[in-house]
Amino acid sequence: MTTQARLLSVSELLTEAAANAAERPAVLDGRRSIAFKELDAECWRLAAGLERVGVGPGVRAALLVLPGIEFVSLAFALFRCGATPVLIDPGIGWENMGRCLAEAEPQAFIGSTKAHLARLAGGWGKGMGMTLVATGRLRLPGWLGLEDLRKAAPSKVGAYGADGENSTTAAILFTSGSTGAPKGAVYTRGIFAHQAAMLREHFRIEPGG
Repeated sequence: MTTQARLLSVSELLTEAAANAAERPAVLDGRRSIAFKELDAECWRLAAGLERVGVGPGVRAALLVLPGIEFVSLAFALFRCGATPVLIDPGIGWENMGRCLAEAEPQAFIGSTKAHLARLAGGWGKGMGMTLVATGRLRLPGWLGLEDLRKAAPSKVGAYGADGENSTTAAILFTSGSTGAPKGAVYTRGIFAHQAAMLREHFRIEPGG
């Protein structure tokens, strides 16, 4: 009787890529880029920092950052510290955005300067005591920056048993609302692991490919 191999979690796949293709670019972001080895290390630092400031296992964290190095780093960091990213497409409009945030009830809000200003203008999460992390240069009282998270991380970052069990919630992704009101779809860590494995097999994704 053969034993089925355990599927790698999303964050474990990044660590594997960092080991097999350490110096290859992982993310191209305009004129900037980051190698797999650097990205993996940054994700561990941010994950440790997030957990130190209270964004740990089971915490729902709205992530409103433009696609790029910061978005990828933070998304993987949230997986690694066991938090649950809440992803909402800003294109759904002002009212729908507020409705989705009210439904998800995030305990942390990680966003660009523009996202935070929109949050303040819309009164989203007011009085909820959310942990606030901003990726831009603007800082208001109570806002943490990425450098604050890096400083909060211990000097030696250990593995958290990354991602948790397959049945635990990995992320909440809201639909575009093109066929009605946006709805939050719950993804488990097992769903992401299986999707990653299927894509890897279908497109024959291998080190050096």
